[in-house]
Amino acid sequence: MDAALAALAGGTFDFSGLPFSGKTDLQIFGEILDGAAEAGLPVTAAQAEAFGALYAAELRANLPS
Repeated sequence: MDAALAALAGGTFDFSGLPFSGKTDLQIFGEILDGAAEAGLPVTAAQAEAFGALYAAELRANLPS
C-alpha cells in the first residue's frame, strides 16, 4: 500500500494504526486516503479507485513467479 500511495500522492504516512479487520479493500483505501489527506498529502477520497488500481498493480508485480 505504501508504494501505491507514494505513486498517487508523492509520499506516504504511517497507517499501521488503522484497523482493517472486516473491511473491504475500498473501505480501507478510503480510510488510508483520508489519513493521507490529514497528514498533508495531496489526495482526496475520490482517488480511491485509482489507488485501488495502483495497489493491485503493485500486488501483481510482487507476486512470486
